[in-house]
Amino acid sequence: MAFGPDFAPSRLTAAAISFGVVFAGGGLFVGQILVARGQSLRLAIAWLSGLLSAMAAVIFAASLEIVTRVAVAFVVGEIIVLVALVAGAVIVRDADAIKEDSLAAASVAKRTLDIAVSLIVLVLTTPLILLAGIAVRITGPGPVFFRQTRIGKDGRPFGMLKIRTMEADSDEQVFADHLARLEASRHPEMAPTIRIEEDDRVTAVGHFLRRWSIDELPNLWNVVRGPMSLVGPRPLVSAEAEMIGLDNPRFDVKPGITGLAQIEGRDTITMAERTHYDELYVKTRSVPLDVKILIRTFTAVFRESGD
Repeated sequence: MAFGPDFAPSRLTAAAISFGVVFAGGGLFVGQILVARGQSLRLAIAWLSGLLSAMAAVIFAASLEIVTRVAVAFVVGEIIVLVALVAGAVIVRDADAIKEDSLAAASVAKRTLDIAVSLIVLVLTTPLILLAGIAVRITGPGPVFFRQTRIGKDGRPFGMLKIRTMEADSDEQVFADHLARLEASRHPEMAPTIRIEEDDRVTAVGHFLRRWSIDELPNLWNVVRGPMSLVGPRPLVSAEAEMIGLDNPRFDVKPGITGLAQIEGRDTITMAERTHYDELYVKTRSVPLDVKILIRTFTAVFRESGD
């Protein structure tokens, strides 16, 4: 709209603008640390520095083509903003502030990882989700998607969205009986696994979708929205959450599409084992651990035969 219908930037200019967008996105996330700490002055200084740097770049690049000048100014400004924001975020006054900054930085890094990976995977797998939805639709009556209330961080309920893998009119008593068996088990070595064995409610298409975890893909939208994370404890229904107790550390973090318990046994482990892995994750959580779990998730999907 600004440069006319014949506008076609060079590859170098387009690449520069793309890098500027990356720096801008990073600046927005790092800036949230200053917002959370109420340090609006540092935030204003960072963005003002970027603006002045961009203006200076336009002046010094006056001999270049207008589009190139805009790209150079954009990239220079965003780099300066990001550097200033990082500097403002790491400058602390005392030990408590250091701890607070460390937690804030880890939270921002995790959220950045969640959004970046989820958006990329959603874009890449949209055709697969559409094909799965068509398969579900033509093989039986009922909706394509299945929405269920789950318990998230701090015990707050949210709607979890999946591709439907069961008969539309399936008997919920089967799940209720399974929960009763889990609750009645007093001996860990005799406890049933969290999987419902030979569940007749699952359709033929549903078995395939579960085998390859395709039914979980719509949950990436919950990650983008915020109630879920890529990595974290499995979101539980209300009855399961009450069995474990809402004071359990697993509810101190957002639930995840995958997690430590999922890669250690998917659904072939007991509730006690899953709770142990969830508590271990909360205790040792970090961005490097999240990355490791994400990598192992892909290998687990192709290696395990669990549902």
